[in-house]
Amino acid sequence: MSDKAPACWTTLRPRSDQNGQGRLRIFCFPCAGGEPAMYRDWPDLVDDAVISVAHLRGRGLRRRDEPHRSITAMVEELAGSIGPMLDRPFVFFGHSMGGWLAYELARVLRLHALPQPEHLILSASLPMIIGRLPPFVHRMPIARLAAELRVLGGTPDIILDDLAALALYQPAIQADFEAFETHVFQPGPPLDVETSLWAAIDDPRVPVGLMPLWHDLVAGDCREAHFEGGHMFISRPANRQRLSKLLGAVMHRLPIARGVA
Repeated sequence: MSDKAPACWTTLRPRSDQNGQGRLRIFCFPCAGGEPAMYRDWPDLVDDAVISVAHLRGRGLRRRDEPHRSITAMVEELAGSIGPMLDRPFVFFGHSMGGWLAYELARVLRLHALPQPEHLILSASLPMIIGRLPPFVHRMPIARLAAELRVLGGTPDIILDDLAALALYQPAIQADFEAFETHVFQPGPPLDVETSLWAAIDDPRVPVGLMPLWHDLVAGDCREAHFEGGHMFISRPANRQRLSKLLGAVMHRLPIARGVA
């Protein structure tokens, strides 16, 4: 694993911590096609934490970089740049595909005897032991892709209504879905990490009833929280206050908050 300066992370600091002195770091991992901007408001949701968002290839400032098409390749790149950022206690938060990135990256850190997250939050993320079945989003023509993204939510209508505009984002979106839909989970020892499972009761793609299957993959305490707002419930303004409360509760339970060295 490399110790070179991070090249695939975007760091967002709360207004009260412009010097990066927060006691905690929250690593955020985006959904398929997601950009760091999906977490732009998070510094205002939690105090005393630096937010570091995985900035994957093929989007934002990295739009010219060829996107990865496998979870393994994504995790390898993130693992190669995360070392200098493990400078304080940290939490992993992954939404949808991001939950898989968070889980697999934690396993890589364990393999290299590096620090583990103090807490893992898996949000709207299918348990990794469930095999993906067709129809596969990464093979959909652009009109069907637009329809699927409309069901999932989170993509502005101004883009979904203009297929020429969507085509600009299509390569990264479908590369991410290819990574997600073709990933083969390799069984191993459960992660010994306290975990939160967040899901929406009206999510059309990740049923709440499947989330308990994650319990087989984590050995630490595991808590569930349910929302409304569909698959992209974390982006709903109506959920903002609850998200802040839950994140605050996670931080309060961490050893650093209890004065444990």
